[in-house]
Amino acid sequence: MNYITALTILNLVLWPFTIIGLGVVIKISRKEEHVDDSNGFNRVRIFWFALTRMSQMVDKFPWLKNDEWENINK
Repeated sequence: MNYITALTILNLVLWPFTIIGLGVVIKISRKEEHVDDSNGFNRVRIFWFALTRMSQMVDKFPWLKNDEWENINK
């Protein structure tokens, strides 16, 4: 496999992640109707906490303890 083919494959594999990342950034940066400007930073903080402190999120939202795979297989 040559260098160009490897870069093409890597590029195709990474595009979905780029699109998802852009979607997240757009969703976080959009202003909602009944929210003031100071809550924009809080949205970023909540998103970061959800990504990095999953155990604390499970304590706040007990439904996160449920196993979705078990729900699908029932």
